[in-house]
Amino acid sequence: NDRREGLSIVAPSKWLMECSRQSVLFRSYKHQHIYNVVAAEECYLTNKAAARNNLSIPLDKKVVLCIASFTDLRKGNMLLLGALDLMAEKNVLLCSVGGMTDELKDNSSVLQLGYIKDRSKMRDVYNAADVFVLPSMADNFPNTVVESLRCGTPVVAFNVGGIPEQITEYNGILVEERSEQSLAAALDKFFGNQHAYNREAISKEASDRYAVDGVVSKHLDLYRSL
Repeated sequence: NDRREGLSIVAPSKWLMECSRQSVLFRSYKHQHIYNVVAAEECYLTNKAAARNNLSIPLDKKVVLCIASFTDLRKGNMLLLGALDLMAEKNVLLCSVGGMTDELKDNSSVLQLGYIKDRSKMRDVYNAADVFVLPSMADNFPNTVVESLRCGTPVVAFNVGGIPEQITEYNGILVEERSEQSLAAALDKFFGNQHAYNREAISKEASDRYAVDGVVSKHLDLYRSL
């Protein structure tokens, strides 16, 4: 009983924290909202042209980044593929990180980068992109969104889980309906107003908000309180 009384539930998103607070299993415990740690030295703003040169990505393309395989339906990347065909903007190159598929290897509009373990290369990928798209059908508080924003790259994502806590009108677009049509419309809206997204400001806000020192400090405060 003493151990249970000292238990605190930590959640990286307010959405997950409220889910836990309403659950039969955890509702009697104390809860705290603390972000996950994302290493600052691995994700930061660099020169877009240099990043594209490092990856052999054309400078004249509108580059959309997605992460995760196309076979995981929950990740929604097949919706993104369909959305690209519906977009008014046609000068688009989709860069994907994660599991590769033979069906797309001859598609000139898709560049499959495969799995990337080198963090400096992954930083180049984020910086090379004009926008990171996260079409997850369900999610909590994705670290990939934090990584993208730290690199100054805006995010377009479905309004699910804790993602609305990460995205504002200044750093991306939340898509209400989980469909190819809505995703295509959001991407066309983004590219039609791309100049309004300040990469330096996005990077600074994310770096300040998700600072590792702040996250560690909150955990230490929690330990001391127990």
